[in-house]
Amino acid sequence: MLNGGRAGDIEALAGGRERLYRFLAGQFISPPVGPKIPPNDLVAAWRELAQPVDPKCVAEIVGHLETDGFDPVALGREFAELFQIPAGRYLAPIESVYRAARFDGDRWTFGRLRGAPWTRVTNTYSKAGFEPAQDDVEADHIACELQFLAELCAREREAAAQGHMQLFGSLRANQKKFIDQHPLAWVHLLRHRIEQVTSSPYYLGLIHFVENMLAMESNYLSRNGAGE
Repeated sequence: MLNGGRAGDIEALAGGRERLYRFLAGQFISPPVGPKIPPNDLVAAWRELAQPVDPKCVAEIVGHLETDGFDPVALGREFAELFQIPAGRYLAPIESVYRAARFDGDRWTFGRLRGAPWTRVTNTYSKAGFEPAQDDVEADHIACELQFLAELCAREREAAAQGHMQLFGSLRANQKKFIDQHPLAWVHLLRHRIEQVTSSPYYLGLIHFVENMLAMESNYLSRNGAGE
C-alpha cells in the first residue's frame, strides 16, 4: 500500500499530467483562442499546466501570446489551414500518414490513412476500453493518442488514491509502452513538417513542447514505472 503522503503526491502528479495531456490534445482539435477561450485564459492554462515541464518553451509561447501585435483571428486561420482544410499546408497529424512517409528535402510522400499504426492503436484502445472523444478524428491522430494518455493518467490517479499498487504499476507500464511505440515514434516527423509549412510561433512552440514532454514522460516512467 502507498502511505498517505506518498499516495497524495502521486495522485496529484497523475492529475496534473492528465490535465496537461487533455489540454495539449485540444490544441490539435480546435482553435486555441475564440469566444469561449480568450487569449488570457490560454496564457493562464499554459502557465498553470505546462510551465513546470518546459519553462523555456512555455515562456516563448506565452511571450508570443502577450505581444501587442498578437492577432487571435490570424491564429484561428492558421489552425484551420494546418489542421482542418485538406489542401495547401494541411498537416494531417496522423501516425499512419507520417510513419509510412518518405521525404527528400522539402518533398514528402505521405502514407495512407488507417495503416498498420491505426490498427495497433485501435487494438490498444479496445483492450483498454477507451473510446476517443471525437468520432470524426482518426484513432491515430495526435490528439487521440494524447487523449488516451490522459485517460491512463486518470486511471493511475484513481489507482493511487485507492492504494491499488499492482494496477498502478500496470498503468504506468502501459503509458511507457504506448508513448514509445506511438506518439514519441513519429512526433519528430510531424515537428519537421510543421517547421516546413509555418512560421507561427504558437504552433512551432506547441510541437516542440509536445515532443520534449513525451521524451521527458518516457524517461520519467522508466525511472518511476511502479511508483516506488
